[in-house]
Amino acid sequence: EVRGIVRNIGFQNFEVVNFRTDQDVQIRIQETGSADIDRREAAQATDIVLEALRANTSAEIEVLGEGEEGELISTGPTHLLGYWNKPEETSQAVYGGYLHSGDLGVVRSDGYLQLTGRSKELYKSGGELVMPKEIEDLLSSQDGVSQAYAIGIPDERWGEVGCAVVVLEPGKSVSEDALLELCRTHLARFKVPRHVLFAEASELPTTPTGKVQKFKLVEIAVERLSGG
Repeated sequence: EVRGIVRNIGFQNFEVVNFRTDQDVQIRIQETGSADIDRREAAQATDIVLEALRANTSAEIEVLGEGEEGELISTGPTHLLGYWNKPEETSQAVYGGYLHSGDLGVVRSDGYLQLTGRSKELYKSGGELVMPKEIEDLLSSQDGVSQAYAIGIPDERWGEVGCAVVVLEPGKSVSEDALLELCRTHLARFKVPRHVLFAEASELPTTPTGKVQKFKLVEIAVERLSGG
């Protein structure tokens, strides 16, 4: 029992989360100033388990191998049954007996769960799925770049093409050609953005908590590229 284990090692605060797996996965439970528990021992004692899954709207679930990226889904008695008066949102998030988080991740060889992005932010260009985070991490590593966001914008031929929206550090100058060359050097061809747009941080559409709203960023990019 989780509560019993926590009491035995002197923890006062803890949180229980629901995962499932058919693999032997290690879990680390630790708190500042307390003992570091072996994850494998804790997993066997508590039945806390992890697994990477690939799911689709037909409710079929494929168990992925170690290091393969999939959506994080979960099930358990504490999960929500649906969103209040929002049947469409509920059908998109809760199906096949699982809550689909929209988060992407991998279960690493050491048993840790690593988040890699959001499934809703993926875009498809020429039939190939593109992970924005990979592009954003690369562009953000360039000297002079403060923020970078990769989005897919509509294209008649390819369905969608990549567009990078970049915020530079104050007083720094980086050209569009330099950023595209960086992408060509380190990314597969279909992942290289077609466009690079520069913006001020104040121009980015954000939520009250400061998170960039990518769907609005798409609208802004389309308007700018169309000459609006």
